[in-house]
Amino acid sequence: MATGAMAAYAIIKNRDYNKLVQKYKRIINIMSNYRNFYDTIDDDTFDTIVRSEDNPVLSKLVYGTNIDWLKYGSIAFAPFLKHKDSPNFHETYSSPK
Repeated sequence: MATGAMAAYAIIKNRDYNKLVQKYKRIINIMSNYRNFYDTIDDDTFDTIVRSEDNPVLSKLVYGTNIDWLKYGSIAFAPFLKHKDSPNFHETYSSPK
């Protein structure tokens, strides 16, 4: 919906659509990387990740700071994705080629 509204805005105001949606493309790409990471792990690894979310130190670090964990977490997952692609690997139009 947001990108549709941006398309209308770009047409009406004669703006560059690609510049307007650049932020959304980045977020879609990051979320796609997370999805691909979770598709490559086994159940035990997933359970470990979920259990670690209850750690008070980790919770304070994640929720008590202004660090963009979505961005940096995606960067941290990237090396694992390059070595082992999921059979359900999700390409998006904003994924790097």
